[in-house]
Amino acid sequence: MEKTIKIKSIIGGLLIALCILIVLDVIPFLFIWTGVLAKNSSDEITLQKWAVKTSVFRFQKIYTRNNLLPQLVLTGDYVTAINYFKELEDLDGADSLNTRLAIYSYIKTGDYDNALMYASLINDRTRLAQIYIQIKDYVKANIVLESLLKEDSAKASTYLYKGEVLLHEGKYQEANNFADKALEKAPNYIDALYLKSKVCTKLGRVAESKKYFSQAKYLESKREEYYK
Repeated sequence: MEKTIKIKSIIGGLLIALCILIVLDVIPFLFIWTGVLAKNSSDEITLQKWAVKTSVFRFQKIYTRNNLLPQLVLTGDYVTAINYFKELEDLDGADSLNTRLAIYSYIKTGDYDNALMYASLINDRTRLAQIYIQIKDYVKANIVLESLLKEDSAKASTYLYKGEVLLHEGKYQEANNFADKALEKAPNYIDALYLKSKVCTKLGRVAESKKYFSQAKYLESKREEYYK
C-alpha cells in the first residue's frame, strides 16, 4: 500500500513537472500568436516583447528575439533592436539576417564603428558603401560601389549610393542619371526620390525638385502612419 502511494506520488510529481514544462514552452508562442491578431503594430510589438520576457529556454529566447527584430527596425526602435541583437550574440544565435538588421540599426543610431565592423564581418558591400558615405570616406565608397556596379544584379541602393557620391563630387548630371536608374529599379524608393530632388535643385530644375520631394514626403508619411 505504502509502495503504491509512493509510486502515485512520484507519477503525480512528474505529471506536474511535465505540465509546468509544457506551459513554459507554450506561453511565449501564445504571445506571438496573439500579436499577429493585434489591431496595430504597437500592440503587436508589446505582445512580442512579452514573448521575449517569458522565454525560458534557449530556443525560445533565440526565436522570439529574431521574430521581433524586423518589427523593431521597421518602427524605428533601433536601440532595442541592438540590445536584442547583443543578446542573440550572447546566446550564440546571431546569423547574417539579424546581423544585417543590427548594422542598419547601428547606422541609424550613428554608431558607425560597430556598423562598419559587422558589415565587414559579413561582407555586406551595400552597407559598407552606405557607411563610407555617412562618414564621408568617398574614396572607399567609390571602390565598393564600382565593384557592385560591375555585377549584372546591381540593386537600386547601389545606384542610389553612386548617385550620392557623384552629387558630392559636383557631377550633377551623372548623379541625375544614377538617381533615375535607382528609380527605374524601385519607383517608390524614398531615398532615391530625395536624391533626385537634390540633384534637380542643383541642375536648376526647381519645379521638378519640388515634385520629387513632395512624393518622397508623402510616401514617408504613409510608412510612418502604417508603423505607428
